[in-house]
Amino acid sequence: PFGILADDLTGACDCGVRFSARGARVLMLRDAKPPQLVPLNNGGRWDVTVLNTESRHCDPREAAQRVADNVAWLARVGWPVRYMKIDSTLRGSPAAEVAPLLGEPGATVRVAPAFPPAGRTVEGGTLLVNGIPVHETEIGRDRPTPVLESHLPTLFADGLREPVGQIALPEIAAGAAELAERLAAHRRDGRRVVVADARSDGDLDVLAAALMQASEGASGPIVVVGSAGMARAMAARMIPDARPAPTPPEIGAAGGERGPVLIVAGSRQEVTRRQVDYVGSRRGAFHYPVDPAPCDDAAWARRERVWLAEGVETLERAAAGGASLLQVSIAPDGAGGEDPARFQARSARLKRALGALVAELAARLRLAGLVLTGGDIALAALGALEVQALELGGEVLAGIPLSWTVGGRHPGLPVVTKAGGFGAADALWVAARVIAEGRGVAAE
Repeated sequence: PFGILADDLTGACDCGVRFSARGARVLMLRDAKPPQLVPLNNGGRWDVTVLNTESRHCDPREAAQRVADNVAWLARVGWPVRYMKIDSTLRGSPAAEVAPLLGEPGATVRVAPAFPPAGRTVEGGTLLVNGIPVHETEIGRDRPTPVLESHLPTLFADGLREPVGQIALPEIAAGAAELAERLAAHRRDGRRVVVADARSDGDLDVLAAALMQASEGASGPIVVVGSAGMARAMAARMIPDARPAPTPPEIGAAGGERGPVLIVAGSRQEVTRRQVDYVGSRRGAFHYPVDPAPCDDAAWARRERVWLAEGVETLERAAAGGASLLQVSIAPDGAGGEDPARFQARSARLKRALGALVAELAARLRLAGLVLTGGDIALAALGALEVQALELGGEVLAGIPLSWTVGGRHPGLPVVTKAGGFGAADALWVAARVIAEGRGVAAE
């Protein structure tokens, strides 16, 4: 058994599913409140436990403290951290979060954030999104967490105040055995942190094999830091004989007695907007766009109840009229974009309101399941449902996991989570159909 830390909820799920899809028993803890979750250890039932630190939007000092606290807690209950999931586009404070991983004697960190199927590669130490340095893309202008540095050696050397080693593509092309020797040389030279290039899944597979070889003779733990791409490679290496992934207890249960599937799309990225538009064009789907502007109103605390009642009534009416899929999305907006404090206040109000909407609809409509995109909105929805954790199953599409709730008001409720920045135009639609049709995975 071992632990994985992740800086947001959707990232925690799309990392953990790489192991559950191969048959491992994986639990994703909703947030970092260890004392309340100790019973979930359940006598060693879980092979892998993923803890969402929810630190992506924290300042570097707070992010580092959250990681340090949870590394210590997971180790105490038998889940030593051996993987940290960071954003594949470097949002958040990755250098600050890596620092606590080096506290164990002899510990080293190997960083490989590439996620080639989503267009995120690392070449010459620079993280590229579809061939463009990440700080030059829309992610560099992200309002909550703008990315200002694309060069990994610079990012980590500046953040950690120590030399950082580098693995280039030609070294990966030399094969796992030679690469393992190169990693050992970095350790002997005192480079506790090494960043790696990767342009393809094959590169990540070689790196995973080399890391496994290097760990055999290591004097301390090697903690791998990466996105879901590197997690896939490590899972394949650690679980070579895959078993069937588990499925939610309620998927397909009581067929016609279940209500509609609810999609809540909280991400503002263009990829998600295309996916929302696709769902809105499909027969049987009802789209309910939410205007965030009223959240700026000084009287919002009084108006929120009215807003909630109107939303519930509209969506209930759509379900009664035969809609099998309800979609709630945040309409594009520009107001508040120039004022970070105003934007954060609006976002907090909107997240709370959308969480309340999900909880009310789940109680009234006996939802068949949820599809949640955007880590903040997913966390708000699960919090409103008082969900303690998610048990992970398989993937409905590559990088898009199926799970089900543990604890809370609706235990066993199927949930699909998706990060905002990737997936084909039909990704949300396919995810909803997997739940609606009672399948554990997407049809071939």
